[in-house]
Amino acid sequence: LRIYLAAKIEKWYATDYSLTKEQYQRGYLTPKPRGEHRELRMELDALVQKAEEICKRLTERFTFEKLEREMYRERGSLNDIITHFDDYIQNLRDEGRVSTADSYRLAIKSLIDFAGEGKRAKPTMLPFQTFNSVFLKRYELWMLSLGRSNATTGIYLRNLRAVFNRAINQGDISSEFYPFKKGSYKIPTSRNVKKSLNREDLKTLYTYEIPEESEMTKARDFWFFSYQCNGMNFRDIAELRYKQITAKSFSFIRRKTINTAKDDPRLIVIPLTEKIRAIIEKYGNPKKQKDQYVFPIFTSGMTEEEKLRANRNFIRFVNQHMNKLAKLAGLDINLSTYVARHTFTTSAIRSGASMEFVQETLGHHSMSTTQNYWAG
Repeated sequence: LRIYLAAKIEKWYATDYSLTKEQYQRGYLTPKPRGEHRELRMELDALVQKAEEICKRLTERFTFEKLEREMYRERGSLNDIITHFDDYIQNLRDEGRVSTADSYRLAIKSLIDFAGEGKRAKPTMLPFQTFNSVFLKRYELWMLSLGRSNATTGIYLRNLRAVFNRAINQGDISSEFYPFKKGSYKIPTSRNVKKSLNREDLKTLYTYEIPEESEMTKARDFWFFSYQCNGMNFRDIAELRYKQITAKSFSFIRRKTINTAKDDPRLIVIPLTEKIRAIIEKYGNPKKQKDQYVFPIFTSGMTEEEKLRANRNFIRFVNQHMNKLAKLAGLDINLSTYVARHTFTTSAIRSGASMEFVQETLGHHSMSTTQNYWAG
């Protein structure tokens, strides 16, 4: 099949038929084919008719991707939310967004588990119409009964909402099925418990005596490295390469915003203070080649899945040993890598920095995101 979008834009699609020249002439070019050639002609005409009907239906919003989806996918799967989740998860993986893909994988797994509760087998297909406000409220209560937090439930349902929006934008389902309209179902939100340390707590952590060779020392060094680098996310620390470092500073674009802010990437510049430089010298790779990672958290040739595991393991290491240190130092707080980012934000604002300045240093596009980091 040859499909024309414009005078010079066309795309070819295989029909899975392989014919000799004679078969093609007798089966398709002959006005009134007979016998087996007549049957072949009917099958080929049916393909053309199907493509024409789809093109007419997509006239105002035609793309080759939409044509392919309707032409080669079973019609029922267009209304199947599991299929749509799987497609989007694969797209995220193809883009290297493995962590986000994993979040969507967990979301659809949870929704399937709920839909299949009490049944012999878990459903392999879930129509979009299933997810009305009654279903979602029951799902919310079910998650609470399992001990899941509102935060986790909210993440899964926001992923569901994104898949709904994507399916509607692609023209696969009608917007009348959308359960998140104003006045309908509202996704639960969790109260943001702001975690930050004051100056005394920071001093206690920084000066508490522990053996230099202790793993707590390494965890503390990287925690304070994050804090001193504008609350730098640990994935960005792991991705840092020597080519990003100059004599007086280093710069980076937050990995979290690379795909969501392509038109307006925020370059974050970190001055190389003595303390920051000392951490790089202490833990950095000795060869210092331009394309080499600064810290031996990632290695060249790692897949995105391997990077995700390595980063999670390193964060777990830091969190585990920082909590040990906090307990020894007499601090009653659950110390995570996120606390370093919250603490930087709060310290900067309390020291007189404007909210707009802090927004820039954190690389946020939304002021409300920055405000959520501020302990007040």
